[in-house]
Amino acid sequence: MNRRALIIIVSMANILVIPALFLKVPLGSSYIHFTKVLNETSWVFFVKSCRNAKIGLFQNDSQSSVVYEVVLGAGPNAYSVLRSNININQLKSKQGPVLDCDKFLPFWIDWGNSGVAIGQGTFVGMNQMMVYSNPVQKIPVYLAIATYANTASGLWMLQSSCAKNGIK
Repeated sequence: MNRRALIIIVSMANILVIPALFLKVPLGSSYIHFTKVLNETSWVFFVKSCRNAKIGLFQNDSQSSVVYEVVLGAGPNAYSVLRSNININQLKSKQGPVLDCDKFLPFWIDWGNSGVAIGQGTFVGMNQMMVYSNPVQKIPVYLAIATYANTASGLWMLQSSCAKNGIK
């Protein structure tokens, strides 16, 4: 199910409305919805899942070209990890639950500044969960999502770039 949606961010100073793409990621899925992010360095997204919400940065539209992988709510939503490869090479971790089965929660990912960072909320750079610096990193060209578990599907809202650049 792919539908257009709006992400509405309300702060003390203003209201921001961002066109978004609403996606349902099936049970046990591998990475899907590859979208080009070559001229971007960060994304805001919302996810509703009980566990194992994955977002990957890739050099091309193949899972074998992963630059970084983030798993939010790994295991039974007990921890989150940042990796340099799919399922291996853990770089950073954070203990504690971060996902909710019943409501969308906001997150951001930033791959500028010679590394990658992930955080909670709608303001990139605020409420950091995990940060990894790598001055010789490969440049991500694609971003993709997955909900990896046989018991947890996921609902995602991705910022407008996904809708604008097209999904694959």
